[in-house]
Amino acid sequence: MEYDLNAVREAVLKQQVSYRGRKVYKDIANLGYTLDDVTACLSYLTAKDYRKTERYSDAVFDVYIKKTANKNDQSFDRIFIKLRLIDAENIEIVEIGSFHL
Repeated sequence: MEYDLNAVREAVLKQQVSYRGRKVYKDIANLGYTLDDVTACLSYLTAKDYRKTERYSDAVFDVYIKKTANKNDQSFDRIFIKLRLIDAENIEIVEIGSFHL
């Protein structure tokens, strides 16, 4: 695990979250999730949800799969989440690279 989950939670609770690209926005909208829904999901991530770290030439992401209640019915969603912590002018921000089923 590349990023400290406590630091991720701290940034998420302040809604210091950004989406990396239009596809992430689209995937979240297709799920019917709001920023509050996304931050709630991220705030409950645990080490047990961690799957792997993916390294790219320009970024490193931790990958999680989180089971979360679907607000539209009684089922659960298994959300694939790829995130990283970035430092933007001394403020840690959680950048989401993927958030989909």
